[in-house]
This record gives sequence, C-alpha cells and structure tokens, in this order.
Amino acid sequence: MDTKDGALRHTEPASITEITTEEVSECGLKNALRGIPAQQIHIFLKTWNVLEILDETSVWMNSLPCPYLAFLNTSPQQIIDFEAVQTPGIRKQYIESLQILIIKLPFKAQEVVTEHISYRLRRKAVLMGDVDEELGGTGSTTYRSTNTIFCNTCKEADAGIIPHQRRPGPHGWPTIIFESAVSESLERLHEDARWWLTQNNQEVHAVLLAHIFRAEQIIDLEVWRILPIKCEGASVGSDAQRMPQIDNQLRINCSTFPHTISGTVPFFVIGFKDLVLRDKTAGEEDFFLDFLDIQSIATLFRVSM
Repeated sequence: MDTKDGALRHTEPASITEITTEEVSECGLKNALRGIPAQQIHIFLKTWNVLEILDETSVWMNSLPCPYLAFLNTSPQQIIDFEAVQTPGIRKQYIESLQILIIKLPFKAQEVVTEHISYRLRRKAVLMGDVDEELGGTGSTTYRSTNTIFCNTCKEADAGIIPHQRRPGPHGWPTIIFESAVSESLERLHEDARWWLTQNNQEVHAVLLAHIFRAEQIIDLEVWRILPIKCEGASVGSDAQRMPQIDNQLRINCSTFPHTISGTVPFFVIGFKDLVLRDKTAGEEDFFLDFLDIQSIATLFRVSM
C-alpha cells in the first residue's frame, strides 16, 4: 500500500466496510457515495494530505472517469481548516452526520458549458427589458439544508440564479441551479439534482444538468423538477406524491457542423414566475434555450476542448 504517515493514496481506495459511524442517516453511507468510483474514495487524515491528493489527481484529470472525490472521517474542524487553504475552483458537499466531504474537481469543458448556459438565460432576461437587474448569481455560496434526508448537510453549486428579493440572509436559495460533469458521472449528477430539489422546502424550482462526453463531443442536457409520480391509478391532484424527476431532455452533438440536436427546440428550462418570483408582464416570457443558444453553447464547448 502506497502511504505517507498512514494516508491513503489515490492508487488505493478506502475500504468502506472499515468505516464505522455511531449513527447512519436514512440514506446511509452507500447512498451518500453513490456514483463515486471506489478508487476515488479516501480517508481525511490531514489537510496537507487532501491537498496532495488533489494535486496528484490534477495531473491525470483528463483520464479521470468521474470528477468527484470523497473523503471519509472528515470532522467539522477539518472542513474549516481545509477551506482556509483549498484549491481554487473546486465545489464541495459536506455531510456532517456521516463525516463525508465530497469534492467536485473543475474541468475546463464543464466550466465553459455551465457558465455559457447561465449566460444565455441571463441574456434573455436582459432582452425582456432588464429583468436581469432583478437577478443575481450564487457564486461560491455554501447552502445548508433546511429540509434534509441527510442530517446537517451543505453544498456549493457550479452556478445558479437567485432573485434579489431572496437576499440578503442565509435562507436566500436560488430558483435554478446549474450542475455539470464529464464522462461516467451521470449517477452523481442525478444525486446533485435530488439534493438541490429536496433540501430547501422546494425553494429551488429547477436544476439544469449538463452531462458531457468529451471523446464523443456530446452534451446531454436534463432539466429536473419536483413532479408528481406517474403511475397507473395514482392521484394527479395536489395530494399526489411528488419527487425529483427529469422533466426535459436534449442531446447536442458538437462533433458536427451545424451541431445536431436530438430533442425539442426551443428547449424549455424554467417558467418566468418560477425563476423571477413574480408574474409576467408585457414583453416577458418563460425561459427557453433556442437554436442559436444551443449552437453557441456547442461552439464554445468545442473551442474549450
């Protein structure tokens, strides 16, 4: 085993069966780590050790099948110590009850796609008569769960849009979240979507996921919302059981020109009221990605490669 002062290296996964917790939440350790390859799960011993693993991982990031790392046995104090010196650009999720730190590593392609999708939607708000002045971005804000399946969790988004009327204060959740990841990370992206839609009394109204296949130059877009469960004989009224689900999908093949699209365009993302938190007036409309938006996203993605 390749170790330094007992630290697990990225070449050897942690043995999850050796990790004990006094109390395991309803979803448990297995669900918390869903979608993260075993070889990318480590033990948090010292801050320097985590930084070293991040540095080493960055060397072979282009061949990384999934951009997530997990660190077990992470105490709240270790989170504080790590945040003081952390690598720029990473995004974190912390599950205090399980003492798990999950880190999403930054890939240029996913950052470009996320930022440009957000930009294209904000641009539409500008064209509606400066509706954009009513909106802001999330930046690197950490959001702490208020309605949780994991006890006491917090998370940072890749990006998001928040109406100014929800600011200031710790309870100003975004109305839409953007998350992206590459390669074999779809299962983890789905966990991200579920977290955002279930941890805040449904204040987040939509999550737009971008799943990127770098070798194939394909981007799959998914919009997630809280929707009634569809099953035969089930109620469809206000009492129907609801859960996070995919509401809309689109595939963009960026390897061709013009870029080919599988799915409905314009691509519906979010209703005006759900995003801005007020009714529409003259000249205002729901938020879609049209053909030009999608071609622009695909072009910038190809340039980033």
